[in-house]
Amino acid sequence: MSSDPQVYQAAISSTVWVTPESGVNGGNMAYTYNDQGQLTKTTFTRPQSTSTEYSDFTYDANNKISRQTMSWDNNATGYIDYTYDTKGNLINEVLYNLTSTGAAQLITSTQYDFDSKNNP
Repeated sequence: MSSDPQVYQAAISSTVWVTPESGVNGGNMAYTYNDQGQLTKTTFTRPQSTSTEYSDFTYDANNKISRQTMSWDNNATGYIDYTYDTKGNLINEVLYNLTSTGAAQLITSTQYDFDSKNNP
């Protein structure tokens, strides 16, 4: 434990991925937030690699994530568009791959349905 706020902030802004079988560090995930506390970026780095994987997040007028753009070494590789209903429930998630020409290619589309029952 540390009372240093910088140490504390660094600790809550990252995650270390460890391989359960060997206990070897599989990589680190760092989280970046804006002034409103919204997640704006995740960055994954692997040990012994100079490549960086990251996702940037954009928000709609209701402060919900509307798009997650995935990148590898500063090149966008794809994105996920999110759609919500009037209650704020996620109802559609569409994943696109970006081709070498930059064209978006649909990979998957997932729709979610919700009933009108109260959750006990």
